[in-house]
Amino acid sequence: MFRLWNVSNAKYDPESFVIVDQPNSQCRDKIPEVFELPKLCGLDLFETSVDELQHYLSIGSFDSVAYTQFCLENIRKANPYLECVIETNPDALEIARTLDQERKDGQIRGPLHGVPVLIKDVSSPGANTELV
Repeated sequence: MFRLWNVSNAKYDPESFVIVDQPNSQCRDKIPEVFELPKLCGLDLFETSVDELQHYLSIGSFDSVAYTQFCLENIRKANPYLECVIETNPDALEIARTLDQERKDGQIRGPLHGVPVLIKDVSSPGANTELV
């Protein structure tokens, strides 16, 4: 059962909460090398929004094929340590090529056009996942 709590009525339990100051701007320097996100075409995509990705795609900084290859390579690099990606679409690069051609033809399907998406599989042995 899921419950939504009204924060104004919640009681503070100091043993259940941890207060964290603003993240240190140098915290990124402590990321293990295998998890570092390399630059794509000279662009730092560490905290890039979908709007920014669409901008880069629309001005030709990179195309969907290059970005999809970039994402797949990062999955291949980090997944042996994280074991969080069950599978990738074997047709991802072909789909990206199709979407690149559609973009060139002026046909944009929506805000995620050409942006690969990773769907989180939520499963737990013995758990009821019908509501998830």
